[in-house]
Amino acid sequence: MVLNEKRRRKLFEQGGYYHIFQDKGFNGFVKMHSHTFYQFSIIEQGCISWRYDGETHRQHQGDILFSPPGEEHSLFVFDNNTVYYTLSFSEEILEAAFGSELFASGDALEHTLMLTLQEEDRERLLDGWRRAVGRSQEWAR
Repeated sequence: MVLNEKRRRKLFEQGGYYHIFQDKGFNGFVKMHSHTFYQFSIIEQGCISWRYDGETHRQHQGDILFSPPGEEHSLFVFDNNTVYYTLSFSEEILEAAFGSELFASGDALEHTLMLTLQEEDRERLLDGWRRAVGRSQEWAR
């Protein structure tokens, strides 16, 4: 099941605080858009080109893209063998994990950014996200 912006927003409106999904078998352009929630995306295989802050950035295997609410971005998935995971979550999750001090500095989490993980950290994160996606697919049955 594809979770478009409308479906994701509905999950949050129904009391959810996060969701995670795997995307694969798609290639092409996704037009400029923004979200009402935070997002992390990590690539397991392939490459995605992101456009944000007026610049184009390439995300490769193991890179994490962080996108805050309201930050406009577009993307291009290079081929349908690209596999990536996306975790979308509400501000309540961040506040519960880190407290309101995280938002006190003003712009700490207001901009899109790309992070590169060490291989060991990348594999540990991907393993956890794969298990979470597997459990969510079992719950949907």
